[in-house]
Amino acid sequence: MSFKHVAIRHLGNIAAASGLAGLAAGRYGGAGSIFMLHSIVGDDYLFPKENVQTSAGFLEKIIRHCVSRHIAVVSLSDAMLRIESGSSERFVCFTFDDGYRDNLNIALPIFRKYQLPFTVFVTSAFLDRRPVEYWWGQLRYLVMDHSVTVGDVLKERLPMTSIEEKRRAYKRIKGWINSGTIGPVALEKLFEQHRVPVSDCLDRDAFSARELVEASKEPLLEIGGHTVSHCQLSRLNEQSALDDMKQNKLQLENLIEREVQHFCYPFGDEASCGEREFRLAEAAGFRTAVTSRIGNLFPDHLRHRFALPRLRFIGPCEGLGFMESQRYGAITALQTRFGNPVRVS
Repeated sequence: MSFKHVAIRHLGNIAAASGLAGLAAGRYGGAGSIFMLHSIVGDDYLFPKENVQTSAGFLEKIIRHCVSRHIAVVSLSDAMLRIESGSSERFVCFTFDDGYRDNLNIALPIFRKYQLPFTVFVTSAFLDRRPVEYWWGQLRYLVMDHSVTVGDVLKERLPMTSIEEKRRAYKRIKGWINSGTIGPVALEKLFEQHRVPVSDCLDRDAFSARELVEASKEPLLEIGGHTVSHCQLSRLNEQSALDDMKQNKLQLENLIEREVQHFCYPFGDEASCGEREFRLAEAAGFRTAVTSRIGNLFPDHLRHRFALPRLRFIGPCEGLGFMESQRYGAITALQTRFGNPVRVS
């Protein structure tokens, strides 16, 4: 765990334990919260957890915390209805991005255990194994399935026989990727040399169209859209962005045979989606859309249904204090410098 993640976890725990987080609740706590998750991994997961990974134990811990404190866990559709009705009962929603198989074989049994709803935003390219950026999954399988790296991309051989060697190799290669030492072309060459195609990795990690159809019969599960290609929509021209969203919605609706009401912008930050994308999500026929901007839901979001904020599960710094500091609005208060809690730009 990096120093940054250690600091986030401890500061969150201190804020929650001291009551400082609660001081922000009046202005920044809002009517409720949408939690943003991606992949769920077992508590015995081999590698260091990424920001897009949450341990099954921590997911259940958060759910138990909500249940024990009588915090309503509702679907995204019901969340909007509660805001419309002016309900004073605070709530949380659980949402998962992309379409990982572990949402079904690890997360779903936990939600069934407590009979609570959740939403999965599905990327169409994951379903039919089309080429998509998924280097973090390819890297994981490169390290898992090999005992040593070969070829000239890394300029050195990394042993990957023992668990500790695999962890070190994974961390080292990931560091080179993040620093730019290994660029996209070299990274693709590395995966080709080790025969780790993205389609195979998606076969192992993402649920298929058939699995989606079967899962959609689960009454606790709500299916949302997440584009065809998991592209940064802001980089596309307006028609291409709209087409991507519409095609994703249509493909999912044809599979599950019911309306897909909610959408999630890939990446979801200010650089990836803004006023144009909010307008396009509405034009594509969705009823709401979520971002990755940190914040809680307020009545004012009824006027900004296509720019809904969420709270982040950060795998490397799992901690109840950090999550509660977000839910109370302390993180939003700091990010906005105690400004407007409803941010849509």
